Amino acid sequence: MKTIRKLNKDDFEDILEISKSIWEGHDYVPEVFVEWIENPLSHVFGIEIDGKVVSIANLRIIDQGKTGWMEGLRVHVDYRGKGLANEITDYLVEQAKKLDLDRLRYTTASRNVESLSIAQRVGLVQLFRLGIFWNSDISEIDIEDDTEKVKLIDATSLHSLIDRVPIKENIIIQDWKAVDATLAGLHSLEEKNRFWISINDIVNLSIGGIRKEASGLYWSFTIYVKSWSDLKSHLNFHIQEAKKRDFDSIVCTYPIEFQERLQSYDWFNEQERNTEVIMLEKKL
Repeated sequence: MKTIRKLNKDDFEDILEISKSIWEGHDYVPEVFVEWIENPLSHVFGIEIDGKVVSIANLRIIDQGKTGWMEGLRVHVDYRGKGLANEITDYLVEQAKKLDLDRLRYTTASRNVESLSIAQRVGLVQLFRLGIFWNSDISEIDIEDDTEKVKLIDATSLHSLIDRVPIKENIIIQDWKAVDATLAGLHSLEEKNRFWISINDIVNLSIGGIRKEASGLYWSFTIYVKSWSDLKSHLNFHIQEAKKRDFDSIVCTYPIEFQERLQSYDWFNEQERNTEVIMLEKKL
């Protein structure tokens, strides 16, 4: 028998089983599943077949009740090709309407053809793209540039400058998550991240925090700049920050216009060439 229901902590073993085949066992969902369950703003649903959870997705309410953030869509490897991803996505859309949300949003990788197909089918449209890369041995990265002008700033002070930051659609993405660039949104980001800026004719911004995966911890950061020199300053700053914190690995999200120049470095992972984060939205 097949049912769709809200999940609970007792479903954790099934979630581990699903995640074993995701990103070669590096899936982040097991690290955040209990946090989702305990969060009153998260609505974690699963498809159960014959007593076993075989698909999962979370609908998290953000932006002061305006946005339904869709995340963690997974289907057990043995149950793929049966339409379960479409089924649970449709269910999340209906739940979002019942919750009277203004919109649905989520991010996905440009190479995730299945995810993009599901998004198109339910009416999500692309807002913009950012580049992204991983590196699991930052000792090999050496980018010489001035980092002294990169300074820590708190959410409240940043909000007074946000109109000068080169973000798109008034949305800030950090570690695959997105929030509106409001004071409340910045404060929500600040719970697990920190902000750094440098100022010239614009306000250049980078956001950094810890990413938990089954394989270990990453220093994850996003850079919002307009010039190559400012990108190098913030990139070098975060590489140094990661080393200070004893991280071996980083995830960097950055403006897509610098993709070709970043990919010219010899430390760039060829398997990640042209990988992008796509921001998607559906108005309700």
